[in-house]
Amino acid sequence: MPRGKETMTESQLANIESHKWQKGQSGNPRGKKKDRVKALLKQVLPKSKLKKSEALTLDEINTIERSILSLELADLQVLAKADETPAYAKTLAMAAIIDMKNGKTTTMDRLMDRQYGKPQQKVDITTNGKTLEQGTPLTREEQIEYLKKLEEEY
Repeated sequence: MPRGKETMTESQLANIESHKWQKGQSGNPRGKKKDRVKALLKQVLPKSKLKKSEALTLDEINTIERSILSLELADLQVLAKADETPAYAKTLAMAAIIDMKNGKTTTMDRLMDRQYGKPQQKVDITTNGKTLEQGTPLTREEQIEYLKKLEEEY
């Protein structure tokens, strides 16, 4: 069913005209919603730091993660203590230091998985390690005989 103005009645057209925006009137009178995170940062941070507080790009995050994976303990400690280090890098460095001191590899394992993907794990659930052999299709008689054998066993 066509829905153009040519198929509308006079009262429908009048109704549309009364709801049109006036010239210069905004379709969004309240404007764009405020960014609550930026508002919070304005309250907490001084103006000099606020200009620097841009989000890390995906490339920067990947670079930080790859760097953490290759740093030695002493370098991780320097990174974790530096005031200008972004919070993400500082958190990763501290997690890696704690893991090293506790003899764990959790942080490094997760970073490796994130950067390079999880290693493939092959699981054999059907052959118990034997190689699969390609069989020949059964004839109709062989199929019937095989089904009878299965019915007898089970």
